[in-house]
Amino acid sequence: MADLQLLDELPKRQRPRTIPGGPTRSSVRASLREFPQVRRRQELNHRLLTNGCGNGGTTNVKLKPVDLKLLVQIAEERGSNTNPLLRRQAINALAQFRELEAAAALARLARSDLEHPSVRNSALRGLHTLSPDLACGIDMGYQKAETLSVSKRKKGAPPQDKQ
Repeated sequence: MADLQLLDELPKRQRPRTIPGGPTRSSVRASLREFPQVRRRQELNHRLLTNGCGNGGTTNVKLKPVDLKLLVQIAEERGSNTNPLLRRQAINALAQFRELEAAAALARLARSDLEHPSVRNSALRGLHTLSPDLACGIDMGYQKAETLSVSKRKKGAPPQDKQ
């Protein structure tokens, strides 16, 4: 059996934690002059959010070829802290680029089972602008997979995991 007196003495033995610099510190504002990539991302985020409508429509943003990699990154970010409007605007903006990298990113988003249907639909619309045949092929493949999974469920079989 444990000695209960040791439990009473335990808080007396522990030293209080000390925070380097004291319990409060002044805020420091960082200059982004030394971080051009961060500054470019913030500027692109601002352009996408200020020149677009949250209820639909196209993005009226003049984009440069250097924005393509950042747009792909924004479109594929799927975190809990990701702004959904920013992501949708980036997906719509990818359709302005006649580049293989943009089409590949939109195809990945359109085929992904992890994405919400609204994200997949936005990616399909953008992909249709770049390559209507590719968009139709991806959409037909998705519809075929959905039809097969629904017909199996009707027969009483449990739904199978998609790979």
